[in-house]
Amino acid sequence: MEEEKKGEWVKVPGYPRYEANLARREVRNARTGRKLKKRPKHRKTECVFLYDGTRTRLYTLNNLLFAVQEGVPPHALPKNTHTELRGGRYAAVLYEDYMRAVNIVRRTEKGRMDPMEILRRERMELEALEKFYKDGDGSSLSVLLDEARKKASKMLVREELVYGKRRADEFAAMASDTVLEMIAARRPVTDLRKYVAKVSRNLVRKVRAMRKRERPYDEGRAGHNKEE
Repeated sequence: MEEEKKGEWVKVPGYPRYEANLARREVRNARTGRKLKKRPKHRKTECVFLYDGTRTRLYTLNNLLFAVQEGVPPHALPKNTHTELRGGRYAAVLYEDYMRAVNIVRRTEKGRMDPMEILRRERMELEALEKFYKDGDGSSLSVLLDEARKKASKMLVREELVYGKRRADEFAAMASDTVLEMIAARRPVTDLRKYVAKVSRNLVRKVRAMRKRERPYDEGRAGHNKEE
C-alpha cells in the first residue's frame, strides 16, 4: 500500500473506530486521535485492546499490524499466529511451526540461524519440489541442491572427513546426485542441506569401510606370495 510506505494512518479492517501506523508501530482512536496504550503480555510482547461495538479483544501489536498490512481483520488470523517484522514488512507463521524452528536452532548446528529464516528455507524447498513434481521444472530445485552440495563439501573439509577440496567436491557431488535420484523416485526428503550432508558422510564412511576390507586381503595375498 502507498499509505504504508508513507507511514500514514490506515484503517484497521473490521475495526472502523481505529487506525494503525505501520512505520510508527502505533494504534489510535480514529475519531479522537488518542493513541492506544501498549500493554505487555507474555513477558515483553506488546498488545492492544480493540472494541468493535460488541466486545473487546486483545491483540499482539505485531499480529494487528500484520493484519493491517495484508488488509484482513485481525480476528481472522489463527489464534496461534506468530508475527515478526522482517525487512520492513511483517511476516507471519503458525506458532507451532515457529517453535519447531526455535527448537531446531537450539539442538542443532543451525544455532546461528534465525527461526524465521529456517521456515523461509523450508517454504522455498516445498515450492521447488512442487514445481519439480507438478510442472517438471527442476530449475529451483537445482539451485537449492547446488547450495546444499557446496555446504556439504565445506563440511567434509571442516570435519576432516576427507583431505583436500577436490576430494570433498567429488563426494558432495555424488551425494547431491543421489538425493536428486531419491526425489525423482518420490522418496521423502526434507531439509536438502542436512540431507546432502548426511549422504556425503555416509559415502565417505562406505569408501573407508571398503578400503579396510580390501587391506587385509592384499596383505594376506602378499604374505602367501613370499612363502612361494
